[in-house]
Amino acid sequence: MLPRQAKLNEKIERYKVFWNGGQAKRPIMTFDVGGFHFFERYEGMRQATSNILVPEKMDPKNFLADYEKFYEYSLKTEDDGLRGVCPIAAVPWLEIILGCPHKISGNSIWALEKKASFEALDGIRLPEDNPWLLKYLEFLSALNNRFKDIAPASQPLIRGPSDLHGALRGHEVALIDLMTRQEESKKLLENLTSSLIDFFNRQYEVLDTFAGGYFQEQYMVWAPDKIIRFQEDATANYSPKLYEEFLLEQDRRIAAAFPYALMHLHNSSLFILDLILQNEEINCFEINKDATGMDVKAELPYLKMVQEKGRSLVMRGAYTLEELSLIKNHLDPAKLLVQTVLSDLKELNPYKEEIDRLWG
Repeated sequence: MLPRQAKLNEKIERYKVFWNGGQAKRPIMTFDVGGFHFFERYEGMRQATSNILVPEKMDPKNFLADYEKFYEYSLKTEDDGLRGVCPIAAVPWLEIILGCPHKISGNSIWALEKKASFEALDGIRLPEDNPWLLKYLEFLSALNNRFKDIAPASQPLIRGPSDLHGALRGHEVALIDLMTRQEESKKLLENLTSSLIDFFNRQYEVLDTFAGGYFQEQYMVWAPDKIIRFQEDATANYSPKLYEEFLLEQDRRIAAAFPYALMHLHNSSLFILDLILQNEEINCFEINKDATGMDVKAELPYLKMVQEKGRSLVMRGAYTLEELSLIKNHLDPAKLLVQTVLSDLKELNPYKEEIDRLWG
């Protein structure tokens, strides 16, 4: 029998402070042990893959042992967060559902550019009976049923309208579209936004609540009501003007469709954070500390900007012990979750000792 999560009620109360504000001695401190490559967590992938995935060969039952093993392993961190499960995070689910080809190489699966014409994409919406969509929902349902009394099931990494635009048209072409085929681009982004909202709604048809709420697995965030996680990674190549004209309203539509919305951001998109923050419907932001780019010291003005606007903040990255001190000295712990990525449990103790020293 799988173990239950320790201190569940205490953790749920802490998540309520994370969303609503209040008094907190320290942030919600969590650890993602296993590195950044989700593919490596699933022995079952070897049964399902050659160089492409075929939905008929991906039986969720063949993966449950992988999920159970990683769940038990992750509980050994004994940190402040809840643990959950999601359909295989390495799979670019929505891109494949919308018709993009894909490729597997090493420990990665990625969607290839479809390079479709605007005519071929006219009126695109989520295909209701698509085999990949049904497989996604089958995975979600199987995980929900297996873990529902122990751990919440949720969505994995799902991309946003700008990313889907790039995947379907080609990323370079998509940028040119915004300047040369503006009306077609706006219509496509509107339809992709509607498809994304439909996709999120479909998953809530098969999910049960957990401790009275729902979960976002990648960042270990529980919320009192339905929560979605989305991103706009392609905006790293947008100007502020292009974001405001083409995406601000679409992101508002996505966030407004659900009680809780978490937006993921890389360092490369922080130059438009002030514009994104105009969308008051987004009540949580996750800001990565990427392998290359800004360290925490450089990110601090942006992290503070999120908190000053009253939004909840998630930080994720391979933080150093010194960076934990910066977090302690400069950020409000109440509406803050810090997720440190470690490659192995052997790295855990120095971090826990430093957290105890800093926050007591």
